[in-house]
Amino acid sequence: MIWFIGFIFLIVIAFFISLFKEPSNDSETYVGDLQQNIKEIEEVLNKKNYKLELIEERENDEDYDTGILENIEVAGIYYLPNIALDEIEIYGKVGKELWLEREPRNKYDENAVRVELFSRKIGYVPREEAEFVAELMDRYATVYCTISKITGSKFLPTIYFNLQYAVRKFDKEATMTFKEAKEKAVEMEKTIKNYRTQQKRQKTTADNNRVLGEKKREETALSKLEKFKEAEKQLLEEYNKHCSLYNMYRDFE
Repeated sequence: MIWFIGFIFLIVIAFFISLFKEPSNDSETYVGDLQQNIKEIEEVLNKKNYKLELIEERENDEDYDTGILENIEVAGIYYLPNIALDEIEIYGKVGKELWLEREPRNKYDENAVRVELFSRKIGYVPREEAEFVAELMDRYATVYCTISKITGSKFLPTIYFNLQYAVRKFDKEATMTFKEAKEKAVEMEKTIKNYRTQQKRQKTTADNNRVLGEKKREETALSKLEKFKEAEKQLLEEYNKHCSLYNMYRDFE
């Protein structure tokens, strides 16, 4: 039944594509165009996933580490609404691709990685694997996930997935572990934020003293303001180099 629905879906798409083509009075030509459109769509759908191709290309590249994590259980399915469970029953087949999204601001776990099926959240990478997977994603790794097996019932399924990855190795100049580098980045972010806070304070102080006619105090505040600006600029440059050295993605500007 599902394959039949999928085939009908392809025909509908092909029909709409054909509307953009110049109409023909020849019915045989029209049918031929329609069949060609269906063929092109099928070729796209059957094409090997570009992420998997990229990972396979990098298996023999000495600048990259590649690997696979097998049969990882998706955590949190128990809390899904019925509509999500219905979609899992329809679309959740072995071999189907899953998407991972980082949640670095998750209040329960900074290493949280959300698992999605057709843009629908179905759970999370379990805590045991989350730190490693989060590191991969924070290092701009190419990751490709597919469902490896499904057990349980419709109302309480258990989904497992395989994760293949390719991640660029650290530069030879890198002397820290990724965890240490991440901690340093966080400290640098805090310092940069502090510099920005101080700039606002000094600007306010300068403006107030300008209104009061306190020229000397205004100049002192402006001088401090410039020092904090320069300190921020230098540290920001150092921060960007640090993140680049460790192939680290940080949601910070």
